[in-house]
Amino acid sequence: MIYTDKSLIAVTGHYGVGKTNIAVNIACAMSRDKAFDGLHISLIDFDIVNPYYRSSDNINEAERYGFELISPLYANSNVDVPGVVPDVLKAFLPGNAAIFDVGGDDSGAFALGGLSEKFKQHGYEMFCVINMYRPSIVEPEDALQMMRDIELSSSMKITAVINNSNLGVETSTETVRNSFDYAKKVCELSQLPLAATTADNSLIPLFDRQEIQEYKITGITNATKRPF
Repeated sequence: MIYTDKSLIAVTGHYGVGKTNIAVNIACAMSRDKAFDGLHISLIDFDIVNPYYRSSDNINEAERYGFELISPLYANSNVDVPGVVPDVLKAFLPGNAAIFDVGGDDSGAFALGGLSEKFKQHGYEMFCVINMYRPSIVEPEDALQMMRDIELSSSMKITAVINNSNLGVETSTETVRNSFDYAKKVCELSQLPLAATTADNSLIPLFDRQEIQEYKITGITNATKRPF
């Protein structure tokens, strides 16, 4: 599991880095984690900018693992009108835990600004997902600028980095290994900890123990059935 002891989690990052798949994996893991027993867990599709690659497509995972899926108005329809449903506010009530799957870049993170004070009052984790194979953030310095833009737009601070560097179905152990230095540099520039380096569950046995410990290699499932 991508570990956090916070019950409020926001998953942010550049378009196409795999935020949705990370958010779904976190929701599934939290639903199995005894540390969150007794809490009502919700996965909140908070992308009110991009109608594609939405966590609201993952109704099967929600039913299987027992978490609630909260979607924007008109999600999974042919009407694309951004809107936040009132159920989102349940995330801040006692007895609840929530993962916010946030839209890409600063434009997607802007929606968080309206809830930033509530996040700050309750305490939160805000992960920024990076992928060195995305053209706009190939260089660590570009990833840092993207992170700063997200923080400015959301009025919230990123708390940790998730290295989700991959090439979809073509991802190999070397694909992941080649991203180690990149992720390390992003963390150095941002002065933030590395929460995890993700890899498909099938690849985990191919890494040695030192790599797993040093780079916090964590197995995930391609729950979105798309390049993650």
